[in-house]
Amino acid sequence: MIEMQRQQQVSAERSMFRALYNRNYRLLWIGLIISSTGAWMQTVAQGWLVFNLTGRATDIGMIALMRAIPLVSFSLFGGAMADFMERRKLLYITQSIQGSLAMVLGILVYTGRVQVYHVYIVAMCTAAALAFDQPARQSLIPRLVKKDELMNALVLNSIAYQGSGMLGPTLTGLLVPYIGIGGCYVANALSYGAVLIALYLIDMPPGVAAKRTSSLWRDLTRSFYEMREDTRILALVLTSLFVSFFGRGYNQYMPVYADLVLHVGVRELGFLMSGSGVGTVLASLIVAKMGNISRKGRLIVCANVFFSLSLIGFAWSSSFLFSFLLLTLVGGLFTLSQAMTNTSVQLIARDEVRGRITSLFTLTGLAAMPLGQVPLGALIEQIGPSPALSLFALTVGLGTIVVALIIRPFWRMD
Repeated sequence: MIEMQRQQQVSAERSMFRALYNRNYRLLWIGLIISSTGAWMQTVAQGWLVFNLTGRATDIGMIALMRAIPLVSFSLFGGAMADFMERRKLLYITQSIQGSLAMVLGILVYTGRVQVYHVYIVAMCTAAALAFDQPARQSLIPRLVKKDELMNALVLNSIAYQGSGMLGPTLTGLLVPYIGIGGCYVANALSYGAVLIALYLIDMPPGVAAKRTSSLWRDLTRSFYEMREDTRILALVLTSLFVSFFGRGYNQYMPVYADLVLHVGVRELGFLMSGSGVGTVLASLIVAKMGNISRKGRLIVCANVFFSLSLIGFAWSSSFLFSFLLLTLVGGLFTLSQAMTNTSVQLIARDEVRGRITSLFTLTGLAAMPLGQVPLGALIEQIGPSPALSLFALTVGLGTIVVALIIRPFWRMD
């Protein structure tokens, strides 16, 4: 009986983490954890550094804008490069560039020569490298795992990123008194070495290289032709855009809600902001255990609608505990929607165009969120935080429903 229970427990663990039994993916995943932890350390240190240099909170917000500009400008190029180049070689280049930039800024901080424009330049160049890195890394995963392991692998990626999002800031707080702000940049620079080592050790399976056409513009915009041919991709891009632009900007303005709506201080704010992270981790573990899920289109629609309703509830809640629970629900529903979206994209897209399709989601995910924070902030100034966030959240739900009604194959998508 005990032996049977032990075998059932092992089977459950294997089901939840089955993609990690694949050596190639396991190497990449471990490298991702180490590298993401370093990136989070730099993110925390970056804001603190800018504030210490200028004393103006608005200069911290400029970092998001500096990152958004190259992501919007270069994402299509990055997707094309991920298809035309061998993806591991492209990742060697992008990871090395990001590590070198972090090291340069760390040295500038240690030598006392750093200026705020140095931080902005490094943020822009790092984001430019990320525009090439993200499509290559995402489109590499289907080459490393079996088809029925793909959703599990993508969810484990999310767990790694969210876990490092809790570990990185904690390490920053513990280590800054000993290594300083510059040490966080150096630590991030060294963390990229983990990905480089993982890439070197991976036994890369053969893939199909994309063929260049006579038109550079056609090569770059091939993803838009794919959307026209398969409207499910168009629907996934649109719903992802709605969530990122209208539904993810609230995090930037949490101090406003804490002060004006909930009437709490900094200590409560920190706890409140962890709510969505808790929901993300819990949802990721649940999805990882569920394995391959059918009716993904309907799940995305339902997740986005309930995400919208939960965010509206948070906007008007005056209870701290209820607000925390709603943010936990918001984080979980966002994770469920993104897991279904990312898996569907990788399953639908052909390998020779997968990088360019993935680059569209770099645009709608990484770039749309900071761009959406600007009009949300302006609307908050005009009509107040609760009505402003409610209007943005409502757009997510209604936009998703309209897409599902117009593009019927999306609703029927497995």
